[in-house]
Order: sequence, then C-alpha cells, then structure tokens
Amino acid sequence: MSNKKAAHSLSFVVVGGSISGLACAYTLSKAGHNVTVLEKSDGKNGNWECGVRSPPNMTRILNDWGLQDTIEKVGVKARSTTFRAAATSEMVGIVQYHSQIMEALRADLWYLPYGHLWSELHKLAVQAGAEVRFHSRVVDIDPGTPSVTLDTGEKLQADIVIGADGSDGVVRQVVIEEEFSGAPDPLVTFSTFIPTELMKDDKEIEYLVHGDADWNIWLADGCCIHGHLTRSREYYTLVLVVPADTTKFHPNWDDCCSPKDLNVDLSKFHPSVRKLWTLASASPVIPTKYVVHEPFSNIVHEDSKVLLVGDAAQTTPPQFHHSYSMGIEAAATLGNLFSRLRNRDQADTLVTAYEEIRQPRITHAFRSEHGRYQFITFHDGPEQQTRDTGLKLAIENSLKDWDDADEEFLRDVWEDYLAMFNYDASEAVDDWWTMWGSMM
Repeated sequence: MSNKKAAHSLSFVVVGGSISGLACAYTLSKAGHNVTVLEKSDGKNGNWECGVRSPPNMTRILNDWGLQDTIEKVGVKARSTTFRAAATSEMVGIVQYHSQIMEALRADLWYLPYGHLWSELHKLAVQAGAEVRFHSRVVDIDPGTPSVTLDTGEKLQADIVIGADGSDGVVRQVVIEEEFSGAPDPLVTFSTFIPTELMKDDKEIEYLVHGDADWNIWLADGCCIHGHLTRSREYYTLVLVVPADTTKFHPNWDDCCSPKDLNVDLSKFHPSVRKLWTLASASPVIPTKYVVHEPFSNIVHEDSKVLLVGDAAQTTPPQFHHSYSMGIEAAATLGNLFSRLRNRDQADTLVTAYEEIRQPRITHAFRSEHGRYQFITFHDGPEQQTRDTGLKLAIENSLKDWDDADEEFLRDVWEDYLAMFNYDASEAVDDWWTMWGSMM
C-alpha cells in the first residue's frame, strides 16, 4: 500500500463496520483523512469462525497491508476445487491451482476465518487513526450536506459518506437511481462451521480434514453443498445452497439461527454429507438470500458526496470466491485515489474516478460469479449432463503435471479465473492517474 499522504484532509463517515467498511477506514486513514465508522452491531464479529475465500487479487492487497504472516498463520492455502456427486460423494471433477499459475499471480488463494480477518482489519483501522463506533445504527442519509442521522437522533456531517452497509442498507437506497427490486433466487445460502475435532476420527469424512485443502462442492439436482477448512484446519466451513422459503430470509448477514430450527431437505445428498450438517448443530447458522439483478448504472450519488462499496455496490452469490475481495479492492482503490488529493475541489473528481474504475470490474465480477453459481446449481437435464461430462473428461488433464497438461484445456479452464485473479486494484488507479491526473 502506498505511504503517500493527501495534502488536504477530508472527513469520511463509513456506514457499516464489516470487512469492506473497516478496509475503507484503514486505507483512507492511512492516506491522511479523518474517518468515522458507524456499525450497528456490538462488534463481536471476531467470534465468527466461518471461512472467507481470499483469491489472489485479494491476498495481494492483504499482503501489501502487512497481513501476510497472519494469513500464513491462521489460513489454509487452497490447492484445488473438487467437484463431487451429491448422491455418492465420489469425485467427478477437479481444478488444480497449479503452482506455476499461482506464482505468476504473485499470491495464493487462501481460506481465512472471518472473525480473525475482521479483527485484523479493525486493528489496522484503529491504529491508522479511524474511530469505530458500535451500536450506531444509521437511519437516514442527506446526500446534499452530506450527513447521516442515527436512530438516537444524533447527526454527523462529513465531506463524503461511504455505504458499506450491505445490499439492503440505507445508503444504497439513497444512491441508486433506478428501481432495483431484483429477483430472489429460489436457493438460500446457509453458512456455518464445524470444529474439525468432531470429524477427524470418522472414516467417512476424515478425508476432508487430513487430505489436501480442497474446496469440495457436492453437486445435486438444482442445489449444492460446499465446504473447506479454515483457521489452521481447526474448523470446517460448511455452506448449504438449497431450496428454502425466500420470504423468511434477508439478503444480508444480520440473521442468525440454529440448525435445529431449519427444516432443510438434504435427501439428495450422501449420508456422510448429511452427517456434516448434524455435526454443525452446535454452531450458529447465517442464512442469506441471493437477490439477482443486473449491475447498477451508478454506485455514486449524483452529488458526488455518497458512494457504495462491497455488497452495497453489487450483487454476488453469497460465500463465493469474490464475496469479500470486491470490498477489499474498493478500499484499495479509494485509499490510492484519495492519497493524491491536493485540495478540496478535487474530491468530486476523485469520487467520479472511483466509479469509473470500479464499474467495469463490478460488471465482470457479476458475470463471472453468477455464471459459476449457475454451473454448480444446474437442475438435472441437458445442461447438467454436459457439465458432468465435461468435468469427467477434465479429470485426467487436471491431474497431470503442469508440463504435461493440454494447453487448450488450461486456457479453457483458466481464462476467466486469470481475468478475475490477476486484477490489481492499485494498478487500475495508477493507470487512471496516468491518463487523467495531469488535468488535476
């Protein structure tokens, strides 16, 4: 991360203190600005053990922020994605993260515990000078001033307001110009975790703990279950993507329930997979509804004083590769841009630059992530049969050494991965500045 400091300091209010909000607070404070984070919860996110996937484009940024040692200490490095038939749990496909590709990307894909990452970002933000206020629920935004009003009646003014309060937060409602009702996907994502001590001695599932750190995806008719290790292999993240009554759930991460309270139908899955859900009975479950809609035409208010980051700015399937990386990228973008501020009059231009830089990336991420989501949730039929045939044909190629693998196969498998994983948020700002900075 650049150590440049802005010549003129602005005041920022960040609505939402999750991963995206804290990341923005850190980069903007580091760039010399005054940042206040308003988080409605009690700030006990450090207890949440469910996993976060940190793809190379996110890992590079975290490493740049000084978190490499932490990642290597508590994370689990991904080696492959393994596809399994839900009914038998047998492997039907695999994508290897070849060391040659990951070295070229300058970072690996890691599985990190959400709570630990949140705690590290909170620490970075506070050390950089940000104020993080918990139990602070924002109920209204005035984009013209701009200012935010809390449920206590307190009003805070700022030069710029950042909405990091999720897909159904108050800031998005102020910023987005068009109607954005979207269509709820019939599948709901249920995220939880299992202490691996409960899995190690079970012959049916011990391979999930002792084997390579795969992201396992069990493919069923119109749904799936996936999971991976996290926190130094102490926990196993389990994610159900299954049919449920979408009217009972929200597209945020606020709800929490017990597995015993959920009547989920797992009859399509092998008994060993259903056993995982039973082992998770002592852990909390977070349900998340996926509301699908096209990328927004804007992520900045017309007055250029309020902008969106993370889930507030886009929609991606919950608990997927880039569920968190997009917020981290947005924070890196803002930090780099506003470290270049020389006077107050430049602020609007830099906010506009943020939108110009992020919009194409958001659109690409939506197309990529939604396409992969559809791929693992096909209903039985022609598309599913074509997918499974392709996965089986690819197994032999996937397991070959790098030098022996078919070049066309590697290109087909990795073309979109590379486009997503190789993105450099700071480089995107540098490119913009090279083109337009002289005009400022």
